[in-house]
Amino acid sequence: MFDGNAKVAFPGKGAIIMLPGESSGLSWSWKSMRQNRWGYTLIVYLHGLNSAGASAKAGVLRESLPSLEVISPTYPAHSAGLAIEHLTDELAPLMEDGRYAAEPRLLVGSSMGGFYGAWLAARLGFHHLVMINPALSPWTLLQQVEGWQYNEAKDENYYLSSEMVAATKAYHTQPDAVGVPVTLLMDKGDELIDYRQVEKRYRGMANIHLFEGGSHAFEHMDEAVAIIGEIHHSLMGDGSPQMNANKRK
Repeated sequence: MFDGNAKVAFPGKGAIIMLPGESSGLSWSWKSMRQNRWGYTLIVYLHGLNSAGASAKAGVLRESLPSLEVISPTYPAHSAGLAIEHLTDELAPLMEDGRYAAEPRLLVGSSMGGFYGAWLAARLGFHHLVMINPALSPWTLLQQVEGWQYNEAKDENYYLSSEMVAATKAYHTQPDAVGVPVTLLMDKGDELIDYRQVEKRYRGMANIHLFEGGSHAFEHMDEAVAIIGEIHHSLMGDGSPQMNANKRK
């Protein structure tokens, strides 16, 4: 909620891949992207609650995937209506930018960013959604933190009311309604979100990667970078990211 290498074969939607820290088996490494330029391929990263666009995860993506353009907007994650409005207004023009028309567009969301990502992915024309420790039921999860909050990343205090928490339910998206291929990355040690409930909800609807240990902050970004890079590589396979995306539906 608050914001090693892995073997990835993409065996098909619904695969559950256990990743306890095994050694690299990738035939393609994200490091090879440093020698490749694929134009204006876009990754949008959505941060979680009490975070901002300059989050550590966004920084890792930029540093590790230098050939891709990573955009990480700051938005009011605590206010669902404003969050969706802000993200739509900021991202919709990017989706209409001709530079990205023939390139894969990946949406990556952590915690509340995953929740909003499920609502926005198809609506804004992304080709793939990656959710990291997603907060899929914030209308119940956030009840435990109602009241005054401090967002250190923005140096901002705000009040999280019960009405604001309840308002998130209006943007709940069922797994079969996301509209784009989904990859789930979850730390089994997440202290806020029960990975078993998320896995159960998306079983058969997503590629699921479970990591031993970790926390809600997510402690497997090296593996995440490899997986996200492989998703991009897969979408570039026939020069038509939308065609590849449709094959996974």
